[in-house]
Amino acid sequence: MPSSPELPSPTPLSSHVRRAIWGLGFTQIVGYGTTYYLLGLMGPLIIRDLGLSKSVMLAGVSLTLLTSGLAGPLVGRFQDRQGSRVVMALGSVLMGLGLIIIALAKGPLLYFAGWIVVALGSPLSLYNAAFTSLARMSGRNARRAIVLLTLIGGLASSIVWPVTAALLNVLEWRSLVLIFGAVNVLLCAPLHGWLLDGPERRLDGAPMPDLVPPGLRPEGQRMAFLLMTLMLACISLVGNGWSMLAFPVLQGLGFTFSEAVLVASLVGVFQVLGRLGEMATGGRHSALRTAQVSNVLFALSFVLLALAKGVLVGGILFAVAYGVANGLNTIVKGTLTLALFGSQGYGERLGKVTLLPSVAATLAPVLGGLIIDSTGASGLTSAFMALGFVAMSLMVLLTSHCRRHAVS
Repeated sequence: MPSSPELPSPTPLSSHVRRAIWGLGFTQIVGYGTTYYLLGLMGPLIIRDLGLSKSVMLAGVSLTLLTSGLAGPLVGRFQDRQGSRVVMALGSVLMGLGLIIIALAKGPLLYFAGWIVVALGSPLSLYNAAFTSLARMSGRNARRAIVLLTLIGGLASSIVWPVTAALLNVLEWRSLVLIFGAVNVLLCAPLHGWLLDGPERRLDGAPMPDLVPPGLRPEGQRMAFLLMTLMLACISLVGNGWSMLAFPVLQGLGFTFSEAVLVASLVGVFQVLGRLGEMATGGRHSALRTAQVSNVLFALSFVLLALAKGVLVGGILFAVAYGVANGLNTIVKGTLTLALFGSQGYGERLGKVTLLPSVAATLAPVLGGLIIDSTGASGLTSAFMALGFVAMSLMVLLTSHCRRHAVS
C-alpha cells in the first residue's frame, strides 16, 4: 500500500468510544443474528408453515439487502450530517417491528411485508452505520475501533445459530422470532440512543476528532473505487450465498447435520480469531495488506471445501480459511474505504462503495438456490470458488493501482 495511508501512533481509545464499541458489538450480534442469519435454521420451518418455495422464502432477505444497498449512500450522507444516535435507534426499532410482522405471518403477503420493514431498518443500524459512527467518534483511531467492533460482531453466527438450534427444541419458530423482535426494540434501540453521538459533538461533550486524510491522490480515486467495489461485489455474492445456503451445501457435500452445524459455527469462531490477528498486527501493516491476505484465504477456502468431500477434518480446514477471510473482509470494507478515501464524507462514501456489493448480495440467495437445485452442492461450491479467484485478481489490480497513485 502507499507509504502512509495509515495513521501513525494512534492515541488510546477514550472511555466513551470503548463503551460504544461494546454496545455496538451487542447490537450487531443481535441485528445480524436475528435477520441475515435468521433463515439458516428457520428457513425449512417457514417454508413448511407458510407454503413457500425456497427461492420465495430467500427473496425476503434479498429484498432487505437490495434496500440496504440502494439506501446506503443516502443514509450515510444523513448520518455524516446528523450523527448516529437517532439513525441507529430508529433502525433497531424498524428491524424489531419487521420481525414481529414476520412472526405473525400466515402467508407470503405478510411475510414479505415484514421483510420490507426489516429492509428499511437494516441500513440504519447495521455495520455501515456502526462503522460511520465509530469513524466520527474516534478519528485517527477509527481503524482500531472498527476492528474491535467486528471482533465482537463476528460472533453473531457462532452465538445465534447454536442458541437458535437449542431454542427451537422448546419453542416454535414464531415465538422465537417474536422474542428476536422484542430484543431489537427493547434493548438495541435504547443502547443506540444512549451510547452514540449527535450532530455536532460527541456524547461526552468533546469535539469531533481530526479527519483522516485520503491515501490516494484525487486522480487515482475513481479507478480505485471501481476495482474495490467490483472486488467486494464478488465477495458478497459468495458470502451471502453461503450464509443463506450453508446447511444445504454442507449436507449436500456429505456432512451430517450435526457436522454441518459444527462447521458453520466454527466459521464464526475463526472470523473472530482472524480479527484478533488483525487487531494484534494491524498497526504494522496497511489496510490493503489485510485485504490481500483475506482475498487469498477466501479463494483457497472453497478449494478446501471441494476437496473435503464430506470429511469433517476437511470441513474444519475450510472453516479456518473461510472464517478468517470472512472476518477480515468485513474489516476491509470499513478500513480500506477509510485508508484510500479519508474520513471526510465517510458515511456517504462507504454507502457508495457497498452499493454494488449489496445488489450482488441480493441476487446471491436466488442464484445460489437455482444453482444448487440444478447442479447440486458441488456445482455451487465450484461457482463460489470461481468468484473467489475473480475477487483475488481484482485485488491484484487494486494493489498495483494504489502503488501508482499513493499520496507521497
